Amino acid sequence: MKNKTLIAVFIAALTLISCKDEKVKEAPAPKVDDSFYITFNLVVQKNDNFQIYYNEDASDSFPPDQYVDVAVKGSEQPQEITFKLPDNTLPASLRFDLGNNKEQGEIKINDFKMKYHDKAFSAPAISFINYFWNTDQIEYNKEKAIAKPKTTGDAPYDPIFLATELLKIELKKITR
Repeated sequence: MKNKTLIAVFIAALTLISCKDEKVKEAPAPKVDDSFYITFNLVVQKNDNFQIYYNEDASDSFPPDQYVDVAVKGSEQPQEITFKLPDNTLPASLRFDLGNNKEQGEIKINDFKMKYHDKAFSAPAISFINYFWNTDQIEYNKEKAIAKPKTTGDAPYDPIFLATELLKIELKKITR
């Protein structure tokens, strides 16, 4: 009888000891997305590659290695074109390049949005020109929010929109 009692006590003690060694598995912390997103809703008629250049000093100068390129499929339907900047990049100014397809037709701008963590900004088509100004290689119709890339003289084809001071203010609000 004593042996049975000793065996039962031994098994109970062993069970308790082994239970103490088990580690409580904690759920992993959710990964924080540290990317800055810029999304344009556009109608782009022909295939192209669009770029967003960025800098962190709010100037109108953009280092050649600070950009994101997105392939765009031509379509008569509106499409979301999203640029994801590298993690922990906090842009202070942006440059939006309308690609390199010299045969590109009119580009209808429906809206644009920016998002970083839980902060966001969006602007409808009618306000687009308040946040981006066009260079001379883009004819821009404010009422219809239509950009038409064009060539100018002997200059290399490079239709771009640059950030206005209002956009730089919005960027600062989002990245603080």
